[in-house]
Amino acid sequence: MSRVFFGIHFSDTFNNSIQDALVKVQKDIKKKNMEFQWVKTPNYHLTTNFIGEVTKDQLERLKVIARDLSGKLPRFKLEPKELSCFPSEMAARVLFLKFKSNKGLVNLQSELEEALVTAKIYCDQKEFVPHLTLARTRKQRNMKDTLSLMPKLRQTLLIERFSLIESPERSDSPFYQVIENFDLLGEVPNLDN
Repeated sequence: MSRVFFGIHFSDTFNNSIQDALVKVQKDIKKKNMEFQWVKTPNYHLTTNFIGEVTKDQLERLKVIARDLSGKLPRFKLEPKELSCFPSEMAARVLFLKFKSNKGLVNLQSELEEALVTAKIYCDQKEFVPHLTLARTRKQRNMKDTLSLMPKLRQTLLIERFSLIESPERSDSPFYQVIENFDLLGEVPNLDN
């Protein structure tokens, strides 16, 4: 069995710009002796649809579903919004970069979810919050002052593909392996779409 999800990987250039922007945040966290486990840049991704454990047959069905959808959905642009926390700034356990929601991203997520439900393959149907997880901690932390230390990222990313990604179930440090990439259609809609 494999533990899988659909998601979007980012370029090394974007990953490095996040690392550069996080310098003051990381120094402040270290100064305050807050223990966070940081995600390594090669593992940066935005999860669109978490599925969980699947059999080999289900994995093959997921590939077919994604190949079919990739030929129907257009590329889209994505913009980072702000540094934020789950469950809240005052009791943070997860530090993440939130993205602005847009029609292209929401369409990809909802079309995949609909196809998974139709195929009777479990997927997490929580409210979709587009984000990139940066760090986690076991103890709740007050991050209100720390969040303001990260400068705004003013990049627009062109999303040309999405991926089916495997996540090993038992790992001290999370890492992810792309099973297959699925290219989106060539035309890029207006950023407001």
